[in-house]
Amino acid sequence: MIKTTWYARVIYIMVALTLIAGVGLLSSDVSAAATNAKVKLVTGGAGDGTAPTATWSTTHAYTGYGAYSAKLNGGGQTAGDTYAAVVIPMGGTTTLASITSFKYNFYATDAQGYPHVCFYTHDPVDSETAEITMYSGGSPLAGQVTGWNEVVVTPTSPAATGSSGFFWFGTETTFGSLIQGPVNLYTLGDFQTTAAFSTHVIDKIQIEYGWWTSPPAPEFTEDCWVDKLQLTAGTIFDYNLEPIAINKALYKAGETVNITVQNANASGTIPVSAESNLPSGPITIACTETGTGTGIFTGSFQLVSTTPGTGQLLVSNGNTITVSYTGNWGAVSQAVTTTAGYDSAAPTVTLTSAAADPTNVSPFSVQPPSARRLPDSRWETSL
Repeated sequence: MIKTTWYARVIYIMVALTLIAGVGLLSSDVSAAATNAKVKLVTGGAGDGTAPTATWSTTHAYTGYGAYSAKLNGGGQTAGDTYAAVVIPMGGTTTLASITSFKYNFYATDAQGYPHVCFYTHDPVDSETAEITMYSGGSPLAGQVTGWNEVVVTPTSPAATGSSGFFWFGTETTFGSLIQGPVNLYTLGDFQTTAAFSTHVIDKIQIEYGWWTSPPAPEFTEDCWVDKLQLTAGTIFDYNLEPIAINKALYKAGETVNITVQNANASGTIPVSAESNLPSGPITIACTETGTGTGIFTGSFQLVSTTPGTGQLLVSNGNTITVSYTGNWGAVSQAVTTTAGYDSAAPTVTLTSAAADPTNVSPFSVQPPSARRLPDSRWETSL
């Protein structure tokens, strides 16, 4: 004879859910920096009275792609040689001919000019080079809106017209019918199918804001934000412009915080700082590059509620964990920060006694026809 109470079964279920939550299975992880996320920010040119700037910004970030975007301002454009850019180092591992699409998004505040893409390539046989650049001329993108806009480059788009397409400069000498200079516009596919360029490999891809040789008024760029980049060249490469990230938004006692920093302008080991609300002060974590030239750095530390040791941060319930890094991304030295919460409080379970009511049947169990009700609301079943 086995006697069970329905409210005992409720306790079992609640305890099981508590245990699951306690080990973090019900908590949501947040994405760290994306695969192939190594990037840097650069500026160049005379400035024409207004210097270009390139910084990380939390003002406009593409939803679902982290807290940061790249804020670009190409400065004055009178001389047509000033720009700010996001740089993706490629290392000559991808051929120009293999590109089937390249997408990037920019945030515009009005009908301003838009950032364009430039492929920097070389011939692996004779080392001759080419800069294959999308023409923008300082005019808005067709259909451009205030807010986020997507630019999609394929072998046939943008089409080669009098105001759109790609032009090139470089040392390549066997370029066939593809003449250098911005007055000669072609599709990306024209370069991919021309013998000399079809074997070129990509050294870097730049999203450049500026270089307007004959821009419409005003002759300076306005602030523009770039985020959510994707290259498809046999494999899909996602470039999440997130300079620093950690693996969760909410941590519990004893858990480990995993850090990812991307900075193509750094190498080896970089120092990252972590602190909580407690006065014990910040700790320093040495984040190590995942491989020579990757520009991606990882490290970790543990959260503790008692005296911390090496690689541990003292925290208390309700604290905010702040992780920060100051680095040079090629354009400027800048501090970037990410935060998470800390919750060590145990869940509270409240039990209410069942009344001696013969109609009070548990919704959590199915009672067999042979079961009989006992006076204290239990069921007794013969097994």
